[in-house]
Amino acid sequence: MNRRGKVWIIPDEGQIIQPLFEKEVALGENHTKKIQEFSDLYQLGFQFKLDDYQEAPCRIVELGHLVVKSEDSSGLVIFYLPETITDRELEWFYQNEMMLSHYSVIGAYNLQKIDNEANWEKFYGIDKIKKEINRKYIVGKNGLKNK
Repeated sequence: MNRRGKVWIIPDEGQIIQPLFEKEVALGENHTKKIQEFSDLYQLGFQFKLDDYQEAPCRIVELGHLVVKSEDSSGLVIFYLPETITDRELEWFYQNEMMLSHYSVIGAYNLQKIDNEANWEKFYGIDKIKKEINRKYIVGKNGLKNK
């Protein structure tokens, strides 16, 4: 296997028209490099360092985009969930749920804005992630703010 993993960024369609940014991360490469490519492609203005492996996806998510990273050798997939989920982000999740459920460790960093400050909740499991994605989709559709 000459692939380390993948990065998927599903843009908020209200901001970026392109449906999906999907990049393979080769062995010896860094997921952050691919997230930087997304920022550069859409001129988001970020300049991530290679060791911003946690900071980079969080900053992209704070803009409203769904970020998913996989680490194939360890069977790990991590979701970075924005404050609300859009139609496109929900559709991508359901189209890829079976593939993603094959990973042995499935976790999430869940953005919750409290008093306009980013707070990150961590949890594990595809069912909990699905429940939260559905909740955030409804919140977005109803135009409500998270608690």
